[in-house]
Order: sequence, then structure tokens, then C-alpha cells
Amino acid sequence: MPEGSEKKSSFLQIENLARTGKTLVNQFYIILKTAQVHDPNNVAFLHTMDNLIKTLTPVLTKEKEAVLLLKGDYLYFEDTRLKQDIEGFVSFNYVIAELKKRGIGSIIFKAGIDQKDLRKFIHIFLNFTAAKGAVFEALEIQLDDAGIKGVDIDKIKHEKEDASFTEAQGAKEIAKKSYFNAVAVTKEIMGNARLNQTVNIKKAKRAVQSIVDIILHEEISILGLTSIKNYDEYTYNHCVNVCILAIALGQRLGFSKTHLSDLGMAALFHDIGKIAIPIEVLHKPLEFTDEEWALIRRHPVGGVTTMLKMKGLNEAAIKTMIVAFEHHQNFDHTGYPKVANKSPLTLYSRIVSIADCYDAMTSSRVYNKTPFPPDKALSLMWDRAGRYYDPLVMKVFVNMLGVYPIGTLVILDTREMGLVYQSNPSLEKIDRPKVILITDVGGKDRNVKLITDLSETDTATGKYKRSIVRAEDPRKFNIDVAEYYL
Repeated sequence: MPEGSEKKSSFLQIENLARTGKTLVNQFYIILKTAQVHDPNNVAFLHTMDNLIKTLTPVLTKEKEAVLLLKGDYLYFEDTRLKQDIEGFVSFNYVIAELKKRGIGSIIFKAGIDQKDLRKFIHIFLNFTAAKGAVFEALEIQLDDAGIKGVDIDKIKHEKEDASFTEAQGAKEIAKKSYFNAVAVTKEIMGNARLNQTVNIKKAKRAVQSIVDIILHEEISILGLTSIKNYDEYTYNHCVNVCILAIALGQRLGFSKTHLSDLGMAALFHDIGKIAIPIEVLHKPLEFTDEEWALIRRHPVGGVTTMLKMKGLNEAAIKTMIVAFEHHQNFDHTGYPKVANKSPLTLYSRIVSIADCYDAMTSSRVYNKTPFPPDKALSLMWDRAGRYYDPLVMKVFVNMLGVYPIGTLVILDTREMGLVYQSNPSLEKIDRPKVILITDVGGKDRNVKLITDLSETDTATGKYKRSIVRAEDPRKFNIDVAEYYL
């Protein structure tokens, strides 16, 4: 088999395992929830178990075992890391919490598993009793006593993590909840607006306020989540990513908390005019025709029209409408829509325009499946400052993200591979961010999360311990950057 075919086959295999694993987690979640309200002989309960067994069957016909593994805060299926998304956020977090509560590091499903074995396992999983400090051991004994042959468990393996990760764990969980809630709210609002139904603006305000609070206190915990680029849900993820980037930029420009909230609302709704564009055009996988591009370019005007239909127009809503109208107009008055009045764009529009372009350039979309790596996108935008973007705001944006923005894959002179985790606040050391090390010097994946500060020097020599050699495209290594920030 040619080398390219082998790579493609391997990639497809990983994708299939990822889909199976995601389905398995969701089904396990449903089983646990169903078992808490239904009798074990209930048809609905039995049906959920049948679905799980059917999901496992293709894997268990090839292998003797199928393993759902917990490592830190990540779930793996057959050594393939499972990606969280908005639909799976609740189920993933619930399953992870339930496994941790019982000290379970892996569930091993074995060939020949049947409904009887699975029903016994679920019953014991939910109802066993244990002395304090011996939870896993008690569960293991009760499972053995029940004579279950189709399911086994293994103890969680506690690996020492970097202290900075451990300390930030609570903030990260809050940030994740806020992020996915904002995506869900955006999806709901745009869906209702498309159907001319009532739009709950209060929900959006609460979601934005939550993001503002996080950025003011634990910015790094949510900035990394802008690396989430959900191809299927691009519009909603994009709106939230732009909202986060705009608020973070506004904070550096000295905005008050109230103005940050107003800016966040404007950013969240900047693309609401796209609800007037037919779904088949938005999701068209081929190049747009001239007529379709003309339709796309009308969405800023459509944004104003949509906002005018919403109740409760106030000063903040007017600012939001202006941003919806101006966000594709460039600093030098090129772009669209064309206007006769060449008055300067509002500051909100200039901020959102930069955040919008950066996220769009670093995202895969139906008509552009090859995104720019973060450092390349930022470099290109910097070259366009003064024409497309406000040069002063752009400078602050570059200082915020650093030469190597969050999510950039870098190769170090130690032969380690890492992902940029946090920019260096010092302008003199802007090329020396904090990095998550994801491989060791031999190229082997790290299971233990480790953050290193590239500004650290050797006390004996005074030289930097690690330096960036170059940035790389994560797609080249089949790396999903977002997974490391979830």
C-alpha cells in the first residue's frame, strides 16, 4: 500500500474510533441517568443497554476488549482521545465525574458482553457501598462477587501534574461551562431569530457577563478555548470566539466592566445578519457564485434589520447594530457594505473586525478548509495594519496574543513539541511564551501535563533552557489543538 494510502487509512481508523467512543460515552451517560428513574426491567432502560452493546459490537468482533480510559480530564477510547463538543459537554463531564468518584481509570468491555452482564454492572456501579478511602476496592469486590464476565474495571492512575495546571483546574472548569453555554445560547438565539420567534436577550447578556468576569480574573482559562474550531457548528463557535477575543482586547484598551459587556454583546451578535442567508448557501462546500457572494455581502445590512425587530432597543443595542453593519468595513473604508459617508469606524467595530478576521483566518470553513496557523494569521494581519485594521488596536492585539499566539504548535531546540499556552507580558520577551509540552525529546506523547516558561534561564550559564526553533502546522501531525485547552 502506498504511504499516502496508509496515512489516510490510519486517519480514518482514528476518526471511526473517535466517533464510536463519543457515542459510547453519550450512551453510558443515558444508561446511568435512565437507571436512576426506571426499574431495571423497564423497556426504555433495556433499550439503552442494547444500543450500547450494538455500538461496541464492531470493535469487539475484531478485538477481545474495548477500553474506555480516563487520563486526567480526558476520555480515551482504544487510545484515541475523545473530543468534547457542545452536544457532548454535559455527558462527558458527568461520566468523568462518576468515574473519578469511584476511582475508576478504565472500563473494559469484553467480547461476548450481553445485556445481563451490563445490567448487573450498572446496578452495582450506582448502588454499591464502600468504606471511606476504599471506594474502588469495594466496587471491584462487588463486581467480582456478581460473576460479571463481560465488563471489568481498572483503578485510576494518578500521575503528578504540573502545579500551574492543578491550581487552575477550577477556573478552567468554570471557563468551559461559560464557553459552551455561550455557544448554546448563540445557537438558540440565531435559530429563533431565523424563525422569527422571540429572542431571549437576557440569556445572551448573562452569557457575555460570565465571559467578562472570567477575563477580568482568569483570562488565560478562557482564551485557550478560542482554539475550539467546530467545523459543523462554525457560526456559533465563531461568534463566541470573537466575543472572547474582543472582550480581552477591550480589557487591554482600558474598557470599564460595563463597556466590556456592551462590547461582548456587539461581538456575539456581529454575524446575526447571516440568519437571512439560506442554509444551503452558508454550508455550500464549493466556491460561491457571484450571486451567492452578493448575498453573503448583504449580511451586515441584514444584521441591522434583524436587531431592529428585537425588543428593548437601548444604547447598547444601537452599538451592537453599528458593529453588525461595520465589521466588514476596513480601516481605509474599503470592504463592504459601501457607504458614501467616510467617517471613522466606531472603536467597537475596529475591535470586533480584528477579532473576527483572526478567528476566521484560523478556522476551517466549508469554502475554506485550509486555515492559517495562528502565527501566520497574525503576521498577515500585522502587514495589513493601517489599511484593513486600526494600527494602534492591532498593535495591542499582537501584544495580547504574542508573536506566537495561544494554540500555536512550536518545535523547541530540545526537540520537544509544545503548544503555546500563554503569551509573555514583557515586550522584550514577547517571543518567549509559556508552552504546554506535548511530546518529550524523543517525540513520544506526554500523558502528564507540563507547562514550561520559555523565558527561564539556566542559573549556571545564563542561557535560556528552551527556545522556539519554528512554528508548525498542527494538521501535519494530526493534532487537534483545542483538546489541550479543554
